[in-house]
Amino acid sequence: MKAIIIGASGQIGYAFYQLLNKAGWEVVLLCRSPLPYMVDVQTTEVLRFDRYERASFDKMMSAGADLVIDLVAFGEEEGLQLLEMQSDYSSLIVSSSSSVYQDAYGRTLDEAGSCGFPLFDKPILETNATVEAGPATYSTRKVALEEVLLSGSRNPLTILRPCAIYGAYSQHPREWWFVKRMLDQRRQIPVAYRGESLFHTTSGRLIAEVGLAAVGLRQTQVVNVGDASPLSVLEIGETIADYLDYNGKLVPIDKGEGNFKDIGMTPWSVPRPFVLDTTRSEGILAGAGLKNRDYLSSIHRYLFNLVGQYGVKNWESAFPQLAAYPFEQFDYAAEDRYLAHLAGKNLK
Repeated sequence: MKAIIIGASGQIGYAFYQLLNKAGWEVVLLCRSPLPYMVDVQTTEVLRFDRYERASFDKMMSAGADLVIDLVAFGEEEGLQLLEMQSDYSSLIVSSSSSVYQDAYGRTLDEAGSCGFPLFDKPILETNATVEAGPATYSTRKVALEEVLLSGSRNPLTILRPCAIYGAYSQHPREWWFVKRMLDQRRQIPVAYRGESLFHTTSGRLIAEVGLAAVGLRQTQVVNVGDASPLSVLEIGETIADYLDYNGKLVPIDKGEGNFKDIGMTPWSVPRPFVLDTTRSEGILAGAGLKNRDYLSSIHRYLFNLVGQYGVKNWESAFPQLAAYPFEQFDYAAEDRYLAHLAGKNLK
């Protein structure tokens, strides 16, 4: 059996590769940047080029595959590209996003800052409303990708909608927000929204397990993927603290205002729960003899990998997606001022 992974250098590509390699597949890994992990050279081919180099891409695809896994398709153009080559593969897995969902008032994650955070009164089903397809935002492009593929694919197709993804070789390691503070020996770490925020986490390995199990069903499906029993931000922090033997204190705070508005704002901090209904993915896993994984059972190997990067001189270069957040994430001086302000209020 042969699989092609498009966009193989990140956390999801690594997870898919590990499972396919273990199962004895021949694998072609396509990536633009250097591959950060080791591969089995006897069964694995690594190709370095951009998918938009059409001659190279078409040559790779025309060699044929039983399965194509596309982790970097972002819109209609990539969807049409995959459809043009579908006679050369048998099944397709595409990574979309849970950010495609909108609430009853049309609010989305993309526009949460300007229009208000979406409100979902119960876990989000795959049948919930999504944004309109189009080129405007990340989410509208993902919906355009989904619609093109769902309407034109003649092969079995699985579209995966994960939430806050984590795993080895991530360029967006949300856990770094806690890990760096704890390794920097910050004695107090303020956590906004009193640490009660729920923003569903998804391990890269779980995404790969669900995707490969779904292929066996030989059908077209859209599937939410999220860890079992999602944790609050405070529980995530406590889990990381336990792993690192951190002896400081997590300080639940209300959302700050004015000069303190970004204090305690972790990459999972949201004013309302954003939680997926994972019934469908759990059924797919059960059919393959697997169980959904929770954060506690998935995080340790990833944290080991992440802690190993603590010595990097420039974390912004190592984790560019995390660095792109619109506020300073490690402004310790501002945190100290806020904690002093909070201590002063408590003395009155």
